[in-house]
Amino acid sequence: ECFKALNICILYMSVALKLVKASSLKLKIEFKQTGHNLLP
Repeated sequence: ECFKALNICILYMSVALKLVKASSLKLKIEFKQTGHNLLP
């Protein structure tokens, strides 16, 4: 039971990590497109 819970936890962590990576990549792309106006 404990191992099953651990596997589910790891699965959720990896999915969350992928989401974070994807969203940060999206933010980077958006910043590249609009960031030029924000930078002095």
